[in-house]
Amino acid sequence: SEQSAAELEYQGGCNGAQRELSGENIDAAATVTSPNAAPQDCAEAIRTAPITLDFAPSAGTNLCVVTSAATADAEGIDQKLALVTIDDIAEDGTIALTVSAWNIPH
Repeated sequence: SEQSAAELEYQGGCNGAQRELSGENIDAAATVTSPNAAPQDCAEAIRTAPITLDFAPSAGTNLCVVTSAATADAEGIDQKLALVTIDDIAEDGTIALTVSAWNIPH
């Protein structure tokens, strides 16, 4: 059977439930002000102002995340640093994202 893993998960929004963004396979996260943040900007934000990833997202949020090193090793893939910009959240709860990702060297 095929398995899939998700770094970020978006839930809720139905029947008045709170919408929430969470990250089970995330080692660290932080927000930054610019949707054009460089990898170095993300790394610095994660080092100096890390956040917990269970929160209600809003349009315009720029989120830097580092994927799980343990999961990457187990799957034989590179760990990633990603910048996730929440572009829009529609009234029905649909979320539009822009994602840039970089490999983290071993």
